[in-house]
Amino acid sequence: MGETLIVDRQRKTLLIVDDEPKICEMLSRFFSSRGFRIVTATSGQRAIEILTHEPPDYLLLDIRMPDVSGLDVLKMAKSYCPNVKVVMVTAIDDQEVADTAFRLGATDYITKPFELDETSWARAFFADDTPAPPPVEPW
Repeated sequence: MGETLIVDRQRKTLLIVDDEPKICEMLSRFFSSRGFRIVTATSGQRAIEILTHEPPDYLLLDIRMPDVSGLDVLKMAKSYCPNVKVVMVTAIDDQEVADTAFRLGATDYITKPFELDETSWARAFFADDTPAPPPVEPW
């Protein structure tokens, strides 16, 4: 049985960026039903506009888009809101591109087609949210 991904915590904002409107719609339904406030953009340029005016808590970001690449949007996102958790969602299964995304601050890299599996999304978004174990006291 997988974890149930329910996030409210004062309704965290998730920006979904993909040039395919159907992908945005599918992801919007999935995440809004789990407590996220959803904002979508179907271009890199629109995503940058949103990032400068309404910084999200989380960002799902396609890499290949016709106007501005997802890697460029990732750079901008990290400069405007350094604490945003970014998951790259892309059809590009390329280790060099993935390494670049991680170097630029991505939290995870998921290739299309993907399952809307709550456990993998929970890991992707909340891997760093788990508190560190308390230090062990010396004897």
